[in-house]
Amino acid sequence: MFADSRQTQPDHQDGGHHSPKSTAVGHRMTTLEQRQEMAAIAYNEVIKHVNSLITRLATAEVTLEDLANSSRRNNIRLRGLLEREGEGNLADTSSPY
Repeated sequence: MFADSRQTQPDHQDGGHHSPKSTAVGHRMTTLEQRQEMAAIAYNEVIKHVNSLITRLATAEVTLEDLANSSRRNNIRLRGLLEREGEGNLADTSSPY
């Protein structure tokens, strides 16, 4: 019976109130928890953005490779046509075989 009454009564060492030191520690803990939560949210946003950029980069690489392949397919190769140095019309810079 005596043990039961001790469990239900508040701690009378500090008059039932928190000391300024414990209040400061509690405030710091709350602040740290809030900062940790904000950091976790920011981290998740950064990860989403990085994943989006990875997807965009992969798409750009595929597009670039396709364009490079298309460019090569449209090239005309002339074999046996000798060119002289200089710029100008192909007829002006080519020599007969």
